[in-house]
Amino acid sequence: MSLRPCPVVSGFLAQNFDRDMRLFYIGIFLFISSVIYSLYIIYSVSHDRYYIGQTNSLSKRLLRHNNGHVRSTKGFRPWELVYQEEYETRAEAVRRETYLKSLKSKTTIKELVDTSRYYRDGFAAVSRSIGTPGTKALQRCKAFLFL
Repeated sequence: MSLRPCPVVSGFLAQNFDRDMRLFYIGIFLFISSVIYSLYIIYSVSHDRYYIGQTNSLSKRLLRHNNGHVRSTKGFRPWELVYQEEYETRAEAVRRETYLKSLKSKTTIKELVDTSRYYRDGFAAVSRSIGTPGTKALQRCKAFLFL
């Protein structure tokens, strides 16, 4: 007597397995395609130095810089993030990093950082002083939902 799998059950399992594998590969593709590459500039206050780099995990990279795991930045700790740009591909981030490093001008990098701070902090100050258009509407909406 030989045991043979039931064709209905094995077919059902095969269909589910194929579907699950397709979903798995789609999930992997979406995960890989959703990776954001960051160009970053960090600043050492104690030594008045900038460092330009790129990574796909900015928080981990900044920890590596501050923990002394990067040879070129080890002697100039602590570092703080002062500028960041995001790109969809590593090639774009590397191209921008190469361009900024080719400038070899501390004043140009400082201007870039200061300009971004001005727009970031200046916009926040303006929106606090005059109120953004949606602020009051959002407060009314929250009050309506929670009362």
